[in-house]
Amino acid sequence: MRTAPERREYLSSLSRGIRDRRAFAEVERYAMFVGYPRSGHSVIGSLLNAHPDMVVAHELNALRYVQAGFSRLQLFSLLLVSDRKFEAHGRTWGRYEYRVPGQWQGRWRRLRGSATRRAAPRRGAFSARPSCSRACARPCACRCGSST
Repeated sequence: MRTAPERREYLSSLSRGIRDRRAFAEVERYAMFVGYPRSGHSVIGSLLNAHPDMVVAHELNALRYVQAGFSRLQLFSLLLVSDRKFEAHGRTWGRYEYRVPGQWQGRWRRLRGSATRRAAPRRGAFSARPSCSRACARPCACRCGSST
């Protein structure tokens, strides 16, 4: 059973996912970047997010949502919310700024790819949850082939 905040997040992401389903219809690829601090994965995520057909969420724990059974639409709606929050805070994290001037960050022309960028989980997190490591090994952990 989910907690009250998890139920609210589940329902709000479901509502947003249904509302924005046309924007998500052309998404062909989903990627998850997991890296250690100061490894450069935030810079790579920011550069990809500057592409007009791509959205990359900063610090979204997508594995938690996949494991909780969130649908493709829900995961993508959470991704957009996370990206909008990062944009609202000036694309800064700590003392670093991840803005790519004059590019498409925070907006898109035709959404064809999406990704999440997250710091590395604690040691052994994948081995403690074999379902998560199996999900990451599949071409699309978010079940992109599902109808919802």
